[in-house]
Amino acid sequence: MVAHSRAESLLVHLDDDGVERFDALVCTDGKEIRGDLLLLSCGVGARSEFAQLSGLEVATGILVDGTLQSWRDPAIFAIGDCAQVASRRAPGATSAAPLGGPSGLIGPGWRQADWLAARFTADILQAADDVGPGDLAAERPALVMLKAHGIAVVAAGSIAPEPWGEPSDHGGAHTGDGGSAPLRVAQWVDPQHGRYVKMVTRGGILEVFVCVGMPRTAAELTLLFERGSELPADRSVLLRYDGPDYEASSSSDRFALDATVCWCNGVSVGAIAELAAAGETTVACVGSATRAGTGCGGCKGRIGEVIARFTSSVDGELVG
Repeated sequence: MVAHSRAESLLVHLDDDGVERFDALVCTDGKEIRGDLLLLSCGVGARSEFAQLSGLEVATGILVDGTLQSWRDPAIFAIGDCAQVASRRAPGATSAAPLGGPSGLIGPGWRQADWLAARFTADILQAADDVGPGDLAAERPALVMLKAHGIAVVAAGSIAPEPWGEPSDHGGAHTGDGGSAPLRVAQWVDPQHGRYVKMVTRGGILEVFVCVGMPRTAAELTLLFERGSELPADRSVLLRYDGPDYEASSSSDRFALDATVCWCNGVSVGAIAELAAAGETTVACVGSATRAGTGCGGCKGRIGEVIARFTSSVDGELVG
């Protein structure tokens, strides 16, 4: 959009089938910005004005340390969409705002809430044998899935590294031997069919990826990412999951007990299987017990599949 031109309304036209099609944006100054497609993108931002007026230190969100405690006031904690977790500035360090910000995802918020509740519980009980939940572990790169009819997009982490650039040796996890390995990039594009895959690995372990238009490949990459597994030496074999000769039996076990079903709330197949065994055999029951399916809602079908799988019985015993 033309800089500083605020859109006020839309112009559309009827095509031969009587369907309205986008023509142009009409700005407040009368300007018309024409185009073939209108794409609306919405994000989230922390409403931290009240915190700032109260004297708390704020950047993209309310600045808290690894214990979710405000930089400025130790009696105040912040979690979720309004909290920006960052290390406190060292004495004499620059006052520049720290990088990062709230994730805007429900999963990290629930995780922070659970951790903080455990800490408060330990503080209240003041039991000698209860030392609290320990430090809050650093967040892994967020796994984001776009839920829209006919569109399959899954991404995790920053995909800035380029295939033909110099191997990067900064950021990310480390290899199993403790040494830091450079990032390696594999990329595949099929514009004609709207397909794209980019995989960034360190020491063969998948750290970052984006997958567009290839749902089966995305599911496999998601599983590998969650488990911290090493990718095959020939990355192209992963593309076969969406090939015409794909056989489901050749894929990883989608019903492995440690496979994640609900990414918003970190609920595994095993957790749902335990509930099914206890008689909780509906999606609503599982959601009530674990919050699975109560975030974006995109995993409800998968929850139903897991329930059906683990409530099948042979001679009265669960199989799976």
